[in-house]
Amino acid sequence: MHETRGTKTFDYCYDANGQLYAVSYKANSSTNAVTYYFAHNWRGDITSIYDGNGNVVAKYEYDVWGNVLTVSNASNQEITDPNHIANLNPFRYRSYYYDSESGLYYLMSRYYDPVTHRFVNADGYFQSGDNILDTNMNAYCQNNPGIYIDTGGCFVTTVGFSGDCTLFWGVNASICAAFDGNGDTALQFSYAGTNLKENPYFGVADLSASMPIGFYWDANSVDELSERRYFYFGGSAGFGGFLGVDLVFSEYGFAGIVINPGGGLGADFHTYTPTTNTIYTSTSNTPKTTNKNIKKNMNKNNTNNNKIHNKNSQKYCRACGRPIGKGPGFCSSPSYY
Repeated sequence: MHETRGTKTFDYCYDANGQLYAVSYKANSSTNAVTYYFAHNWRGDITSIYDGNGNVVAKYEYDVWGNVLTVSNASNQEITDPNHIANLNPFRYRSYYYDSESGLYYLMSRYYDPVTHRFVNADGYFQSGDNILDTNMNAYCQNNPGIYIDTGGCFVTTVGFSGDCTLFWGVNASICAAFDGNGDTALQFSYAGTNLKENPYFGVADLSASMPIGFYWDANSVDELSERRYFYFGGSAGFGGFLGVDLVFSEYGFAGIVINPGGGLGADFHTYTPTTNTIYTSTSNTPKTTNKNIKKNMNKNNTNNNKIHNKNSQKYCRACGRPIGKGPGFCSSPSYY
């Protein structure tokens, strides 16, 4: 991914999971490019920058809402030079793109203000419910960024049919319609319990059929439900009428919740990791790019094994600087380009 600011150029490098790991920076056409490497914490915050020799050149500290508290060097001295890589780097809290002029973070679908703890514009997906946060379309991470994360300013909702049978080892299958804030929809089939390594399902004892309703706040598009690996932990109980609740986790932390009303027998605590396949996808106006195509395009334009996209063959979002498309490392909701 390439960005130009005046005479300065930045080539950002992403791994196969879409995580930013390095930048090749060139001050002007007469200087050599210098590569810096990013370190993240478990929430995705960029906490420090290293040079090619493994030396710390910059460190960041944030409050829970994303306000930058300190920008310092290895000796904990404040970095005030505007041309230092620490201040030139736009990726900060949660790896969001930070606009230093406005003080806002760009989350692909909308802007977030860490001072007011709110999105500047409303969510494109409207929901209604008993919780006051359901109708607050500008709320960020349900007012609890300590345990929630919002990678794109939107979330994905699913609804469908599911059945499972458990006696210590279980089998689960479901078919759901998924909807995201970009206007995209997908029909997806998920299953667990057919393979101990790939999609294990452990539980107690139950037999049920339900209509799961899921909310995934760490997914930015329907495609990410099948591209990411999710871990479910929950319980269910009933005799005739049946109700279950699953908490969803991903590599980034607490990722969502699934409510399972239905019918069945037994009481159950379970954990499972399903395999999800997309049967059909309907996109609004953004071309679909599969994970395999992403890796193919990234490898095709590699320079010294750095996964940098060729700007001549790829459109880029001018707000966040990422390539436009679907999947990890891409901007699926460009505001303009």
